[in-house]
Amino acid sequence: MPQTQKVDVKDIFAADPPRIVYKEGLRSVQPYYYVYQTYAKQRWFGRRLVEVCTTEFRDRSKSYYEWAIQTGIATINSQPATLDSVVRNGDLIQNRVHAHEPPVVAELPVIIYENKERGWLVVSKPGSMPVHAAGRYRKNTLLEILQDEYKMNSLYCCNRLDRLTSGVMVIGTRKSAGQQLGAAFMRGVIKKEYIARVLGRFPDRETVDEPIITVDRQMGLVIRHEHGKQAKTMFERMSYDPVTDTSIVYCQPLTGRTHQIRVHLQYLGYPIANDPLYSSYEVWGVKRGKGGWPTYTTERVLGELLELDREHDQEQEHKQGQNQEQRKEQPLNTCHSKDVEILEKHLGDNAKHFIRSDDDIGFNSPVELHEEYKEVIRRLRAQKDESDGWARWRDALGFGSDEQEKQKQNQIKEDQQHQKHGHNDTNTDAHNLNSVTQGLGGYCPTCFIPLIPDPPREKLFIYLHATRYTSPDWCFQAPLPNWIDEGGRKWWDANNEQRKQGIVENVNQLVKEEEERKAAEEGG
Repeated sequence: MPQTQKVDVKDIFAADPPRIVYKEGLRSVQPYYYVYQTYAKQRWFGRRLVEVCTTEFRDRSKSYYEWAIQTGIATINSQPATLDSVVRNGDLIQNRVHAHEPPVVAELPVIIYENKERGWLVVSKPGSMPVHAAGRYRKNTLLEILQDEYKMNSLYCCNRLDRLTSGVMVIGTRKSAGQQLGAAFMRGVIKKEYIARVLGRFPDRETVDEPIITVDRQMGLVIRHEHGKQAKTMFERMSYDPVTDTSIVYCQPLTGRTHQIRVHLQYLGYPIANDPLYSSYEVWGVKRGKGGWPTYTTERVLGELLELDREHDQEQEHKQGQNQEQRKEQPLNTCHSKDVEILEKHLGDNAKHFIRSDDDIGFNSPVELHEEYKEVIRRLRAQKDESDGWARWRDALGFGSDEQEKQKQNQIKEDQQHQKHGHNDTNTDAHNLNSVTQGLGGYCPTCFIPLIPDPPREKLFIYLHATRYTSPDWCFQAPLPNWIDEGGRKWWDANNEQRKQGIVENVNQLVKEEEERKAAEEGG
């Protein structure tokens, strides 16, 4: 049986081109229809479709994927599936959605270097945008923006940067050029330099040589683990600001692991100041994961948050000279009350009716996860569910009268089955979208998912910048980011040339050692 072919993405966008809107420092995409599609991976073979969707994609709730399968929105080989459908080798899984793409910062990529004859392009990527299409991002990606704004097509990226990270991206404008540039990265002779802004007063210098490993692909969580891959990073403080209690830190990774700098900074106890994964009290507790092991239950984290509030209020009381009676009359300044509310809402006794399933935690981890790390992942998911509107357990789709009628008939059949078997499902509202969403504000009138306010611009990126990449043949440097303070800029100006020369010498030494190793192998 011939394999089902994918729908051409270009045809999807050509039929209904997404509209780009720039407003309040953000680049937004108006909602559009899109078909998510992928061929089955080997680890999916023999598993139910609903299980694969929930554990592998996890962009929406389990109740959504059940609903999408039952209504024919999610299909296998372009054919309707059921909750019992099993994924097999060669299967094409598709899910047609009314896509609500997250915004990115409005700054355009800065072209650092371009050589059309050689097919070389180097840009400074703003933080917030992924390089390639991934997850909910299709138009708000570096490659799409280069195509839309600079009319550049057929681009081949040679290095990678996290969505939240800014800085140097080396790109080939021809496939052969991309392969040539990429070869240096594959050989491991590229030296990379980063700048970060971290919490606290960083020591003068530190070197971390600790193995790390990815344990939750859905959240992108990487931890220090003895069975991880070897990773080494050198750090040096550039400046310290006592007002914000943050430091600007020079970072030089000697290996190239995912989230290496972020995890090693957390390990030292100085996480990147606005890192949503590795710096928050409500996920990691007051030590914020220092030492690479949380050993924190959610109950303990809640207790620490409340204790921080009590200490804050006592400090304010002391500063203001309040007596006990005045304190009783005034509300407490509970800095973390919102964090406590979010954790209790998503992880409390009643949360199972509203949040996404957590049965998959640890499913794709290459190492066995202790319960403390499972708790960390649960808290990270609680954070994300809240930022996504939390009500996404009620999301669904409608593409026209025929499909809406089909949805209605499926809902009637499902309700009848529940009544027949005497089920008392407290999740009924999650399936009965009309009664839940009709007449309510804040929902998309087309697909009923919650309309989330645009986040503050500073929450769309982290303070981590790939400032310079050096190879035996070239050296590309991005402009310094605007979040570096004056002290950090002075340090950079004073140390830049000497450090650059040292990096070049180090790269040349790597090449020399590589040549000597090859000669020894050929001679042996």
